[in-house]
Amino acid sequence: MLADRAITFLLAAASHDLKTLLTRLRFRVELLRDRQARDTITGDLDETEAMIDTVLALLRNKAETEAPQPTDIAGLCRDVCEALSMQGHDVRLAAPVPVVLPVRRRALKRAVGNLIENGIKYGKRVRLAVENRPSRIAVVIDDDGPGIPDERMEEAFEPFQRLIESQRSEPGGFGLGLAIARMTARAHGGDVLLHNRPQGGLRAELLLPKTVSPAKRHAAVVPRPTGLTLSHS
Repeated sequence: MLADRAITFLLAAASHDLKTLLTRLRFRVELLRDRQARDTITGDLDETEAMIDTVLALLRNKAETEAPQPTDIAGLCRDVCEALSMQGHDVRLAAPVPVVLPVRRRALKRAVGNLIENGIKYGKRVRLAVENRPSRIAVVIDDDGPGIPDERMEEAFEPFQRLIESQRSEPGGFGLGLAIARMTARAHGGDVLLHNRPQGGLRAELLLPKTVSPAKRHAAVVPRPTGLTLSHS
C-alpha cells in the first residue's frame, strides 16, 4: 500500500494535470461561434477548476508537516484581518490582547482565514474577538449573514456541502473551508463550533486548549463527502 505522502503527491500531480487540460479546453472554447454554448461551457470549466482548487487546498492541509511554534493568537488574527481589510472587506478585530500558544502557525492562519471568508461570503461585515477563557482560547468570528438552520449545523462541516444555496452571494465554492478549519482545530486538540446569533448572523468559535497532551489530540479526519447539495462554507 502506498504511504499517505506518496498518495498525496500522486493526487496533487493528477490535479495539476487536470488544470493543464482545463487551460487547453478554455482556448478551444474561445473558438466557438455560438456565444450561448461558449458561456455555458466556460461556466462548467470555472466550476470544475474551483473544485480542483478546493481539493488541492485539502491535500496541502493533510500533507502539512509544520512544527508547532509559540504564536500570538491575537496577532495572527490581526494579520489575517488586515490583509482582508486591504482587499476592501469590512473585517475588524476587537481590542486584541496578546496570548501565546504553541501552534502550527500557517495551518491556523489558514483556518482563521477560512472562517472569516465564510462570513464575508454571506454577510457584509465580520467581527472577530480573541477570548482568554479558563481552559482554552476562543477565536470568535461573527457575521451578519443569514445563518444556518440549527438542524444543519454539523452538515456545514461536511466537504462539498452547499447550505442556503438560494442565499449565496456568489457562485462556486465547494464547502471545504469549514471542514479544513475544523480539521486544523482538532489537530491542535480543539474544535470549531457554529451557533446562530440571536441578533442574526452566524457565530463561529475556533477553540484551542491552553494545554493538551499528544494522546488527547483529535485525529485530523475530514468527514466523507455526502454529495453536492446545499453550503455555508
